Amino acid sequence: MWLSHVGLNISMHDTFYVVAHFHLMLSGAAMTSIFAGFYYYFVALFGIKYSRIFSYLHLIYYSGGH
Repeated sequence: MWLSHVGLNISMHDTFYVVAHFHLMLSGAAMTSIFAGFYYYFVALFGIKYSRIFSYLHLIYYSGGH
């Protein structure tokens, strides 16, 4: 919303605000997708089912503590 305003977009272009926000969002999405892929393929890799409770707890602790 900040950068949709033309005046702020011009003044904040290529600042640490834009770069840090972009990288922070990408790293969070990448880690969440890595965790999701691990939980999805856990059965195929190890032959046992991963506890759904532990995966939910992990997601809550990762999201809330990060």
